[in-house]
Amino acid sequence: MFAGSPALNARTVRQMTFRKICTHENSYWSFHSSSNSPHLARVFLKLMRAASCMWIFLLSWSFPALAHAGANDTPDLIPRCSDHKSGEFDASSGFTYLQESRHAKAPSNTESMPAALDLWPTGCLDITVTPSLFKSVDNQGATRQTSFGDTTFAASYKLAQLFVRNHRLFVVPAYLVKVPTSEPLVSPNRQLEHVITTQFLADIWHYSNQTMNLLAGKQVANPILTLGLEPGIDVLGLNKGAGQTERVVLNMIAAYVIDHRGIGAPGNWTLNSKTGCFGRGRTVATSCSETVQVAKKWSECSCKASLGARIGLTPYDPRFGMVANFQWKGALWKGGLQ
Repeated sequence: MFAGSPALNARTVRQMTFRKICTHENSYWSFHSSSNSPHLARVFLKLMRAASCMWIFLLSWSFPALAHAGANDTPDLIPRCSDHKSGEFDASSGFTYLQESRHAKAPSNTESMPAALDLWPTGCLDITVTPSLFKSVDNQGATRQTSFGDTTFAASYKLAQLFVRNHRLFVVPAYLVKVPTSEPLVSPNRQLEHVITTQFLADIWHYSNQTMNLLAGKQVANPILTLGLEPGIDVLGLNKGAGQTERVVLNMIAAYVIDHRGIGAPGNWTLNSKTGCFGRGRTVATSCSETVQVAKKWSECSCKASLGARIGLTPYDPRFGMVANFQWKGALWKGGLQ
């Protein structure tokens, strides 16, 4: 795996990986997860360690290239932020419908219109503002309540991007805070909510169209299956002297390009899946839901539309919901979308 070194077999790579990261021989984990560390920090580090071990273990089996990379195929750990240029933005608007949870005693439904603006000051840094322009809650036997929804601010940074042959592996830490900008009757929670995560993404499967390769005069392999694991922590209640609730977060992400065998440019139709889970906290129950969406993009207008369903996996999540979204791209200054 290093320039000038002989090829390593898969078994050796796995042994080296687990010795350095997944055992107590690594002083980083041993020091930072000691009993002197705060409880939340120890929980987070243990979660990160487990996720890192599982992620690298799966990669060592999934990518033979990792086991045979030699002097002419050196993995690149330098951040490459070619997916976005400085000044690019994504603007989106959507609609969400959610039913009551299975634990609820009476029927209800909630409709909202979330909007989002993603701005890339650099190719690696993404700053996001997500206000809910409209939120309406209808509980049986009560008057429907409507107001502006809560607002979320987030930032993420592509910390590392590893290239091994045609495979790309990403490490993206992120921070999110939800601010209660809605009316209390619509959203009873009036406290800040902080979420810190690290996303591990990998292009697992590629497809090479021979016809397009002949036209382009070179070999092009497009990713058609991307998998991700996003562990983190959620801290609720840090304002107005309220008690603090801490819980773990784990998101599992998958994206599949449906039209990858088409003669034209692939990637116009995508099937996306996200399983989002929040662990049990001092004042909240375990929450877990699955969202599946089909997305269609148009290169002519740099826009994309998606439609899907959300299913609650625990008794405390909305039992069923529908989600729709429309997104378009642009550039605020020279350098974007070139």
